[in-house]
Amino acid sequence: YCFSQIEFESGERVLISISTEEFAVKIFEIADGTTPTRILFSMDLSKATDVFLDPEEWGKKQGIILDKIIDAIRDTKSIHDMNNKLEKLENSKTDE
Repeated sequence: YCFSQIEFESGERVLISISTEEFAVKIFEIADGTTPTRILFSMDLSKATDVFLDPEEWGKKQGIILDKIIDAIRDTKSIHDMNNKLEKLENSKTDE
């Protein structure tokens, strides 16, 4: 299990969680600075591997997916922008 928090320029905050128990990646909205509330994004770990990692990175330690997700959304300014970027990434990988 690994996780990270990101605060966007808008002041909104999210928690990115990767769980090997559920084999899932989830991004939660954070309310009042500490409490994860609603799930904004969810994807099973095998699909996340396809979307966020290059084939040569497969099978490496779990944290690399977290790093790649952070890199993918780091330049977004709000939750809305993050959702749009994640949707585009997911669609671009399923179109291949």
